[in-house]
Amino acid sequence: MSFFAVTALVIAVINTFLGIFVLAQKPEDPRHRTYAAYCVSLSFWSGFYFLWLTADSVPQALLFARLMMAGATMIPVLHYHHVTTLFGRPKHHAKLLASGYSLGVFFLLLDPTGFFIQGTHQTPVTPYWPTPGVAFPFYLAYFFAYLALSTAMMFKRRRETTGIGRTQLEYILISTVVGYIGGSTNFPLWYDISILPYGNILVPLVTAANGYILIRYRLLDVHTIMKRGLAYGVTLLLVLLPLFGIALFAQKRFFGAIDPGFSAILLAAFGLIAVAFYRLKARIESAVSRSFFASSHEVTQSLAELARAVVQMLDLREIGQKLAATIATATGAKSCVLFVEDSTGYLRRSAAHPPARLSPKDGGISPEHAVCQVLKTNPLILREEVPGLRLQEAAGSVEQLFAADDFALLLAFREPSNKENGRLIGFCGIGQKESRRPYTADELKYLETLASQAAVAMENARLHEFHLDAQKQLERIDRLKGIEDVVSGLSHEIRNPLTSIKMFLQLLPQIRTQEDFVRTYYQAAIREMARIERLITELINLSRPKPPRLRKQPLNTIIESVVVLLKPTCRERSIELQTDLDESLPHVPMDEDKIRQVLINLILNAVEAVEGSGGITIATRLVVSENVPFARLTIADTGKGIRPDQIERIFTPFYTTKTRDKDRKGTGLGLSIVHRLIQEHSGTIDVESTPGRGTTFVIMLPIRMPPPPEEARPEDREHLAIETPRE
Repeated sequence: MSFFAVTALVIAVINTFLGIFVLAQKPEDPRHRTYAAYCVSLSFWSGFYFLWLTADSVPQALLFARLMMAGATMIPVLHYHHVTTLFGRPKHHAKLLASGYSLGVFFLLLDPTGFFIQGTHQTPVTPYWPTPGVAFPFYLAYFFAYLALSTAMMFKRRRETTGIGRTQLEYILISTVVGYIGGSTNFPLWYDISILPYGNILVPLVTAANGYILIRYRLLDVHTIMKRGLAYGVTLLLVLLPLFGIALFAQKRFFGAIDPGFSAILLAAFGLIAVAFYRLKARIESAVSRSFFASSHEVTQSLAELARAVVQMLDLREIGQKLAATIATATGAKSCVLFVEDSTGYLRRSAAHPPARLSPKDGGISPEHAVCQVLKTNPLILREEVPGLRLQEAAGSVEQLFAADDFALLLAFREPSNKENGRLIGFCGIGQKESRRPYTADELKYLETLASQAAVAMENARLHEFHLDAQKQLERIDRLKGIEDVVSGLSHEIRNPLTSIKMFLQLLPQIRTQEDFVRTYYQAAIREMARIERLITELINLSRPKPPRLRKQPLNTIIESVVVLLKPTCRERSIELQTDLDESLPHVPMDEDKIRQVLINLILNAVEAVEGSGGITIATRLVVSENVPFARLTIADTGKGIRPDQIERIFTPFYTTKTRDKDRKGTGLGLSIVHRLIQEHSGTIDVESTPGRGTTFVIMLPIRMPPPPEEARPEDREHLAIETPRE
């Protein structure tokens, strides 16, 4: 069996497999169907190519040669059809496709006749090589014409494509051109030109490249494949070529000759073994690790799961406790203590396992301490490595820390943005193992990777805490601003009753004998004092917020208390503040202080929006949306309104519509805080406004108590995944 026959058989097997595999992925996809048809034509051609080269008579060889060319007649148009469907443009090339299929069928009908193949002639490959008939040159023209059309279409598509798609298209182009040049080496021998068809081995490149794009398009950069494949291929050549040479030498030595067919089969077997080894290597390593090194495998798995877990956490204390407990449990360490940087810059014990180790023995570690300086440049320090440290006083300080807590190693958590000599945000001291065994190289690699993940989690937690603190500060500033506006309006409301009471007291000595007059003034004074008391009570409620708590409360009552505070401000500006409250409205789950702040912000905004005299109406209604009951709260004013282009940005932090008016300059925080507070109640807020006619804010609050927020599942979060250390 010749090398060319073995090559043909391999091509037939490869294309048959690729055609079936790709078609099975998406049988309804026209790209997959045309690809499968193209593979069938190549398999048909190469299968009978193999039988033709193994034929032992002229009639048999001529039959197989005609069957071989029957598959070849459809190859050009099927490839062209596949390229058009690959780019989603078969309708744009309908005429060329129709012409191609017509020509393919025409040559298929001529194939059994002498017009296509006259007979056979002697060549270095086989004594039965086909002799072309008068129609064969026209077939060659058809073959290269449709190959040129396919290539031109891909070149045009390449100019229109960018990014990874462009790179992958370039590799399809290269594989197509190289594959067809290889296949074209079959044609010279038809005309007695001594060029042997060694290029057949390149033919599978076309189907392999197209099949890969169909199955894995855009999922992996082709540069990555080429880099990995080239590295692995060079390694295989360095190993397999000497082995293949030894096999050839052994044939010559023991059998007296080198058989090309046997050598080709041996080379193919070597290649298959190499590919199988590449695919099975990772699985075998994992199986061996689980079977023979179960404890070490469990440790690395636990550390990998810990790395995935900590990056999902946003509480610094929770991260520390999780790290300490899991590291100690997974590695079998006697103890694990976390030192984390606090607000003063010192590193203090924040978590420990067992918890008894959390009791601090000193006032913390200064960032200038020798231990911190060493950990900035050494992400992991084993106790045995301390004597070799290249700092004069560091070795003694580090050894003292190791001895104090019986640590076996120190693991640094360094600032993610600057890993080289970066700021140390914490470190972890890990004790000796209960078994007294040393830490393995894999465990140390996983611990180092875990440290980088933990540092990211710690920085995220710090930023989250800072964000929450900033939100609280903004709420406090906004609340104080509201109190300032309320107090300025209340000054007259308190001063006027006090003036009346003062006058009554001044007149009392003169009118004490006039009982009816005294009784009237006395009752009036009592009413004024009650009014002042209510105003002061509401002001105290506003200025002293209670701890956040979501519980069912009467929304109408809260609205009425806010109206009492803001009516004086409205009266000063000749604005009528009205309410239209639904008495049947049930209690609504809410935080009273936050809803009070929402109402004050929106009403004061409405006051500033009304120019001259006008009105503000606060209304509540019970509504049902999709079988879910809501309390609908509206605050409508007759002000100048908001432009449509401003409504889209009205809840954006620091965006304000008052910048053009010096007397009414705003911070742009009030409405953004209102929006967030409503969202915290699982509600919604919308704006309806017509310039020149006024604005209405519509708030929808659920009547039913919203469920507590659930911890997001791992698959719902974006997180960093730990990478498996590689040798």
